[in-house]
Amino acid sequence: MTDFETQLNELLERTKSIKSSINAAPLGTNINEYNMPSEVWMNDVQIFYENYLIDHALGERIKSLLLHRGLGAYSNLISCLESISKDRNFINKKKQVFPKNSMALLYQLLDQDNPVEYMQSLFKDLDHKSDSRLRAMMRDLKEKGYIVTLWADDIPDYIEFNEKAYTIDEEDTTEIKSGTYIINNITNGNANINSTDNSVRNTNISYNDAELFEKMLEVASNITEENKNDVIMAIEDMKNSYNKPSLKEKYYKFIEVAANHMALFAPFIPALTEMAKQYTIV
Repeated sequence: MTDFETQLNELLERTKSIKSSINAAPLGTNINEYNMPSEVWMNDVQIFYENYLIDHALGERIKSLLLHRGLGAYSNLISCLESISKDRNFINKKKQVFPKNSMALLYQLLDQDNPVEYMQSLFKDLDHKSDSRLRAMMRDLKEKGYIVTLWADDIPDYIEFNEKAYTIDEEDTTEIKSGTYIINNITNGNANINSTDNSVRNTNISYNDAELFEKMLEVASNITEENKNDVIMAIEDMKNSYNKPSLKEKYYKFIEVAANHMALFAPFIPALTEMAKQYTIV
């Protein structure tokens, strides 16, 4: 169940113990105290509306009810939420998977001693397409409520993690487990790495340069998909260019063609990253 559905269900469940607002009461009944639970509930609905329902077909209706808060607003809001709870098309949109590359970036930032410095290094020397992709990932994280950022000279100058970033719910965790291998590059728009074995996320295998590529070629030989030869060729190209300026281009190409096989190559990524740093390619 998504965070959206959970909050929607909780709002509806609360109405079972909340009475509608009144404008007249028997002697000895404090109207303000009597109406307080429904007022608090409507305040919470307004927050929920701002976060999730502005673009719903009933959004304008809810907005008007919350603005005027007439005597029937409480019951009318309940009926709106009941209808929304049955709007499967809308709920399914809210269930759309959070981009794997954006979530991967969050995990990489959480691992950094200085996330601002790390982001500034990523933005350095990016082409327009890669720069736009990285900004989109940052925007995803901010809109999802994981981070707060301040920018200076068009690059991040301050990053603060919300508590949500440290306590990712079960659904987000499932998503991360299907794509958690972090690449310290934004690779021609191909930063979304599809992989399944999250057990190697922090694996760091140490190889010398020649052995690294030979081991990668051994792994590539076990690929059964039709792009096996493309992956092998990309590794060979890196091997032949590892101490040359062209390594950057070859590394990007490898990430692109091997994107669907990161479960196999994830253990090698830290070593590749170190190599890239050595030749000032990150």
